[in-house]
Amino acid sequence: MKRLLSVLVVFAAGIGASAQDGAASLQFSLDRSGPPVVQYTIRVEDSGQGVYVPRLADTPVQSKDEGARAIHISPALAKKLFAAAPMVEGGRCETHKKSIAKTGVKTLVYAGHGRDGRCSYNYSDDDRVNDATTAFEAVAETLQYGDRLAAKLRFDRLGLDTEVDGLQAAVTEGRALEVGNIAPILQTISDDERVMDRVRRKAARLLQGAGMGQMAAGADSSAR
Repeated sequence: MKRLLSVLVVFAAGIGASAQDGAASLQFSLDRSGPPVVQYTIRVEDSGQGVYVPRLADTPVQSKDEGARAIHISPALAKKLFAAAPMVEGGRCETHKKSIAKTGVKTLVYAGHGRDGRCSYNYSDDDRVNDATTAFEAVAETLQYGDRLAAKLRFDRLGLDTEVDGLQAAVTEGRALEVGNIAPILQTISDDERVMDRVRRKAARLLQGAGMGQMAAGADSSAR
């Protein structure tokens, strides 16, 4: 809990710090009513470093296992995310169209290079904002898969097969991005001899697809 609180303090102060040290930051929060309720915040800097909090920073976490964690994004994804900054600076994110389905309250906050801005929206007319939204949600999807995989490994190893298949499908369809952020649990699965061989191979291939082929190669061959 102390670690989580310290991360949240840094998280809350991060936007001002980014502006002072010359780095740019972009923060995305989603609050979607359920069931299930979906709430999380992701903050990234243009360097690729970031943090993920699986509930909004001003609400309590559900359990000691649901804490903030450090993440990393690739330069290509950072470029896509920060392309939305001009719209955020101007607070011009929400669409003017009527009768758009409610998909949750989304908030983007930008700071850096002497500029800042904030906007909340349900849906945007701007492709840059929509692309950033989709990408942030895909990063969160990956992290949520990682949490479910960890739970399955601990309590329901037979359920890993379906969960890993779901992750692979999400990656293939672009609904899950930056798989390297859950590399530790995928590596644990691929190394665990109690797990079915085909699941271990799938986990190893996901690691390889995330550019961690050397890490996974031994596990993939041992699980054949």
